[in-house]
Amino acid sequence: MTADDLGMRRSVQNRLGGSDPFPGQRTPEPARLPLHRTIYLRLDADPDGSCRMTLMGDGLGDDGGGPLGGRLASTEKDLLAMADRLRKVWTDGFVLFLADDDVADDRCRFAADFDLSAHRDTPEWDAALRRLARTGYDVFRAVFLTGDAGLRRAGERLRDMLRAGPQVISFHSDVIFLPWQMLYVPPDGQDLLDDDCAWEFDGFLGFRHHVEHVFSDRPDSFRHRLDATGGIRAGLNYDAALDRMTPPVLRPLREMLESLPAERIERRWRETFPALDRALRADDYNDQIMYFNCHGWVTAAGPEEAYIALTDGRPIYKTHFREWLTGRPLVHSPVVLINACEGAQLSSMFLDSFGLALLAAEANCLIGPQIEIPASFAARYAVEFFRELLRGVSVGAVVRGLARGFAERHANPLGLAISSYRGMDTYFDVSNSADPAPATQRILLVSDDPVERRRTPA
Repeated sequence: MTADDLGMRRSVQNRLGGSDPFPGQRTPEPARLPLHRTIYLRLDADPDGSCRMTLMGDGLGDDGGGPLGGRLASTEKDLLAMADRLRKVWTDGFVLFLADDDVADDRCRFAADFDLSAHRDTPEWDAALRRLARTGYDVFRAVFLTGDAGLRRAGERLRDMLRAGPQVISFHSDVIFLPWQMLYVPPDGQDLLDDDCAWEFDGFLGFRHHVEHVFSDRPDSFRHRLDATGGIRAGLNYDAALDRMTPPVLRPLREMLESLPAERIERRWRETFPALDRALRADDYNDQIMYFNCHGWVTAAGPEEAYIALTDGRPIYKTHFREWLTGRPLVHSPVVLINACEGAQLSSMFLDSFGLALLAAEANCLIGPQIEIPASFAARYAVEFFRELLRGVSVGAVVRGLARGFAERHANPLGLAISSYRGMDTYFDVSNSADPAPATQRILLVSDDPVERRRTPA
């Protein structure tokens, strides 16, 4: 049985032989090869709620690499509850953490600034990160090491592969969306059971490994190489109230983008429901980046009634996106970046509420937070994400590189709370353009990665 038989591996469709809808006078670089996936994991839920996991990958040995797996002890509902508990630990135990002397200042210690270098190795910082690691390993064990004998055998093999070195991992599920990057596997010989046990950033899946969540099918329009001729067309949908936060969330990104030449990026700012409505109804809608920097709310009705709002405050529901996109697929395969604030619930429900509608309408990929992100981090992350994406860095390398960079250089783990759905290898071909900010100090960190060295031109 092969990965294709399991519906787990999909060929990348570049469509390089077709006509360029935006012709230019340049010779693009040869297409980059997508990263070779070393681990495939498929998680399925049966009608009764029970779950099955299947594992394939190069690291399974030389016996044919056949699939391993089995049934989980946890049901679909159990898994979703565990994911919510993990998000809550990150939110309450890190983002909203208050030490005794923080209360008087009315500030959360690890949310005041994106740069937490001053807190590195302090008892409070170390204890908070240890709790994130322990909870992440609890979820890993519940998913992969608690179930029937076949699953436990697969989980032990997976743990060995993760400890052996950086992997390129595709998690496949159409119904269960877990915060994979936030899961943790301790170094060999450690169990994280003691209160003073050692932890390290390298144990978080999103720090050490290349991780994506993918689905059983992918639209015909999908391509991992996006044309940048004439400037990347960016739809920037926002709530101006975010600039009244401390620090301002939107202003740093606006200033960075406005400093770039028009031939690098075409900026399309939208701050009202009618502006977004007109754009998505237009026959010539062709945004290549869809950015949402806004507030969002979740009602008791759950994902179906979750909504976001731009400056005018008018609710935008999933049904609006369905209506806008029915019969009008996103054929330009946009990269979708979500930076919604106001409550971790929306972050965890965004895929169910809006993300699947956009992905089903042929968006290339979706990147967004699993938890509520503080203003200081959200502002800096958006700037760095756009800066690297406009340099031609692939989506997966940006997400992983920023998670590593914020953690190692600024002692901030929140980059690990950013998840990517589909499109790990997607990049803008800017090979004929100069670096817009060559002297800028980069947060992105991809330090001599043996996985990246295997990515060679086709």
